[in-house]
Amino acid sequence: MLPELGESNNYPGVTRCIESCGGPGCGCFYLSSGCLFYRICDVPRNEKVYELFKCSQWHGAVHLELTPSVNEQDHRRNTSFPYNPQFRPKWGL
Repeated sequence: MLPELGESNNYPGVTRCIESCGGPGCGCFYLSSGCLFYRICDVPRNEKVYELFKCSQWHGAVHLELTPSVNEQDHRRNTSFPYNPQFRPKWGL
């Protein structure tokens, strides 16, 4: 924490430094370049509290309702299968 960043230290966030002018040409005693500190932080807009959590386990699924037409007759079919990008379902139509 940098005291110069004041109230922003009271909020969650990140503090970074970017290289800035240094040396006698910039009015600085040190010959090395300077460091300009800044902070990006999350400041609450209201008093509402949110709970963050991680699921220990979850299973994605895709639910489809297909209505293929064969000889002008609709054959409605509902099917579900686990979501997996490599999985290629057999439609059995």
